[in-house]
Amino acid sequence: MENKRRIVRSETLPFHEENLMGLPVILKDAAVVETDSAGDETVTIPDLDALVAAIAVNRCLEPRKLAGGEVRFMRKALGMTQAAFAETLDIDPATVSRWENDGQVLGGFAEKCLRHLVCDTFHAEFPHFDYDPKRISYMKIVVPAQEERTEPMVFVRVRGISDRMNIWGRQAA
Repeated sequence: MENKRRIVRSETLPFHEENLMGLPVILKDAAVVETDSAGDETVTIPDLDALVAAIAVNRCLEPRKLAGGEVRFMRKALGMTQAAFAETLDIDPATVSRWENDGQVLGGFAEKCLRHLVCDTFHAEFPHFDYDPKRISYMKIVVPAQEERTEPMVFVRVRGISDRMNIWGRQAA
């Protein structure tokens, strides 16, 4: 006989910090903590695929140079292996590995191609994302100072846009 635990309490957290595939994010009024009959708690993030896409697009539209972990995040967000990602960008798979491990800095053209790939892919799946290709084409990518700390992105889930769609929106930190 199975020991099935049932959820006895479910609550939306007003604030939740999460490390999603290597990127720190803050979720407001979005993550849900569920407590089962044994008192065990589980935190879940509704619409996780849409959140990952929103993070990827928002980061690509930010002119700060992509770090290795962010490149890895973009590749994983697209659901690609290093080999598939390299093939799509028409580069050597070893180059992707060097980018992701901060062994080689992306050149400006390669970085803009990567940003376009991510935004085009997710814009097709989530057309409500605000994406104009010119923003990336004319973007001046800024290299942050070495001691500059990157703050986590803050997202809030907007409910009730339609019966079946919730939208993740970025908030100022």
